[in-house]
Amino acid sequence: MRAHEMLEHLSRAQVEHRLDRRLRVYLAPKVLVIDEFGVWPCDRVAATALFTLVSARYERGSIVLTSNKNFAEWADVLGDAVIATAILDPAAASQPRPQHPRRELPPAREEARRSDLQPTLPAGGAADRSPRLTPGWVSF
Repeated sequence: MRAHEMLEHLSRAQVEHRLDRRLRVYLAPKVLVIDEFGVWPCDRVAATALFTLVSARYERGSIVLTSNKNFAEWADVLGDAVIATAILDPAAASQPRPQHPRRELPPAREEARRSDLQPTLPAGGAADRSPRLTPGWVSF
């Protein structure tokens, strides 16, 4: 899902006091892929909603997030350095949690990015099919 669309849905739900119901949609998948994060800046409501989503998914499932912004620019995108830090560093969240690895892959040329989107087939065949992480993706 595109980050802008997801954040619009979450922001609207938060304003309408139904964020818990809307979060269920994004908590259900084992892996949530958020595409194009940072293309559009977020307002405070959207940034808070994103933090709520990341916190709620923390031990339930993975998030793969594509972005053309490095971590230092997330405060500008989210409009709040504290929220950006809390999203990127689970130790900064209100509840103590074990540290889990976060992977950052450097951005690559568009051609390389598209070629890496093709799933690889391990020796086990189609049943073990899983796409590789692509340059420019962040997984946490």
